[in-house]
Amino acid sequence: MRLTKASVIVGLVAVFSACLAFKGNPSQSTKEMPCLNESDESPKDIHLKVGDTFCFRYRRHASVGSDVGFSPDDNGGVVRFRGERSEYVYPKRAKMPGGDAESVWFVFEAMKPGDATLVFELMFRGKTQNTMVHKITVEPR
Repeated sequence: MRLTKASVIVGLVAVFSACLAFKGNPSQSTKEMPCLNESDESPKDIHLKVGDTFCFRYRRHASVGSDVGFSPDDNGGVVRFRGERSEYVYPKRAKMPGGDAESVWFVFEAMKPGDATLVFELMFRGKTQNTMVHKITVEPR
């Protein structure tokens, strides 16, 4: 079977359009949704309704070895990972040595009623320094 440029372009446009149609698109709406973060003042648990999107914001600074990751778990389908978005903390210094500090948002959607747990690991040079456990409770709409 031979693919034409037109069929490839149409397929890519369809995929891109589907991504933009999702209301929790990480590149567009992270500033508008409930977002927990790594600070001590931030709550560790969240209560939502089915269909809500929510996020976790952490810092990443790759050039010094600081990173964050989460353990994906389907949690019985209660929540679904929708993607991540990051931006430089100091955009004007991004290309300078050590200027790559980022805020990163991990975006999720509440899929069905139930409880879920998400575990984030704050790492330094490949070793876990701290583990953040967040409990998510999803209620019917």
